[in-house]
Amino acid sequence: MERVGVGDGAVNGMKIGFVTTTSLESPYGIGRCYPLAKYLARAGHEVHIIALHHNWTLAVLRYQLREGVHVHHVGQMHVRKVGNTTIHFSLPALLWTVSRGLSALTRKVLELKPDIIHIGKPHPQNSIAGFIAGKAMPDRRIFLDYDDYEAGINRFGNAVERYVIRLFENRVPRYVAGVTTHSSYLQHRLVQGGVSENRILRLPSGFDPERFRRRPDDLIDALRSELGLAEKQVILYVGTLSFTSHAIDLLLKAFARVANRHADAILVLAGGGVDLEQAKHLAEGLGIGARCRFLGRVPGEQVPLLLQMATLSVDPVRATETEKARWPLKIVESLAAGVPVLTGEIGDRSEMLGDGEAGLLVTPDSTEALARGIDQALASPQALNTMAGCAKRLSARYDARRLARKLVKFYQAFEIPDTQPV
Repeated sequence: MERVGVGDGAVNGMKIGFVTTTSLESPYGIGRCYPLAKYLARAGHEVHIIALHHNWTLAVLRYQLREGVHVHHVGQMHVRKVGNTTIHFSLPALLWTVSRGLSALTRKVLELKPDIIHIGKPHPQNSIAGFIAGKAMPDRRIFLDYDDYEAGINRFGNAVERYVIRLFENRVPRYVAGVTTHSSYLQHRLVQGGVSENRILRLPSGFDPERFRRRPDDLIDALRSELGLAEKQVILYVGTLSFTSHAIDLLLKAFARVANRHADAILVLAGGGVDLEQAKHLAEGLGIGARCRFLGRVPGEQVPLLLQMATLSVDPVRATETEKARWPLKIVESLAAGVPVLTGEIGDRSEMLGDGEAGLLVTPDSTEALARGIDQALASPQALNTMAGCAKRLSARYDARRLARKLVKFYQAFEIPDTQPV
């Protein structure tokens, strides 16, 4: 494989290995890792994703060549996800699972010998695997993708997990060549932690434009009919159903306040999570059970269809440090589908929506404010149409083809070994 050094003005034919502890069905895989990998491969690079899987069984494909990307699933991730259920391991089982995952990731990276090792999230298994490989192959370059403030999320299987994640989030960024991150909050946190600004690339999570090509209207009509949504205004939430890390209770309570004023509105919630059943019970208790559709965890390929039939996409948020750090995939994908977004004004959400051109920004952590936003949106079809057009236009900033080009330029800023592959 030919490599052209930075001094030649380009880097061609790199062998890139993304090392991640989450499968490609996760939001990280769908909205960040895989789209970047796909368009890096389209640009002529040899791209490998070395990943753990959320439900590691004999049915999982160990290797797959997918749209030019070499995908290697090598073991079980630190939790098991089956259907709509997330299962946390006991501490002994967790330690055993983590050690096996670490070993499998390390072996595969050493076997592949990538020029670029890009650690996806500062988790123990992939971080240690990346550093071991970097030590064994010192002419390789190690990068980190720091896309979430997980230590700030207060739902862990046990306190040991929280401590370890916090340790790795604080330490790993200091010891890599460069760090990619999406939010201004995380960029600031990296700088405060001692990472120089010239080693940080602000790289938003994006979308694959091929995945978001408009589907035929008859497919949308069939889905509407299947879900009982014909002639209805659809308020859509796509994401994890968790009262702790996502304000689903806030959304249900807000919809209950306005449901009577908008008899043709239906709230559709697509996603699994620990609070799925509790959310259903809350909806029944609020008297909106018949006005809600709980779809559970849906395949990634169905999300563009759901968005295409939506009137409004909602991202309910609390006023927390975790929300400041997020760059919600649901917003990026809503923009790609041309769907206005209602969310709380916290973190980078105003930037994402073009200061309100592509949606409505309300006070976070407020049922009343969220209810007013739903009311305003549904009562103003013309304003929604204008915001939908702005959403489609703004989405160009998050096109994965553009982001992949930015990532290559970031790699170019660091010395790339000019050697032939072993």
